[in-house]
Amino acid sequence: MSTMNEQIADIMRRFDFNNVHQHMKTVNWQWHTVGVPSVEQLRETAEELLIEVSATTIGQANYHATGGFYAWRLGERLLLQFVIEWQD
Repeated sequence: MSTMNEQIADIMRRFDFNNVHQHMKTVNWQWHTVGVPSVEQLRETAEELLIEVSATTIGQANYHATGGFYAWRLGERLLLQFVIEWQD
């Protein structure tokens, strides 16, 4: 199993932030004080969420979210999603 830092680096390398940015521009999805965020702002936010959730212990809240991003910790595994719709 890879370390949390290795997983974060891998997710940040593989996640398509340009695709998220394009979607946000298309639908004019704006963050409160930023407007439509840049790709760099998307990357910074996602990495912050992954770092925060990686520091949680098993049994605590297993995700952190903001601006459409969800960073999950499932045991020793990290996941990153950008969610545009969620139905319970």
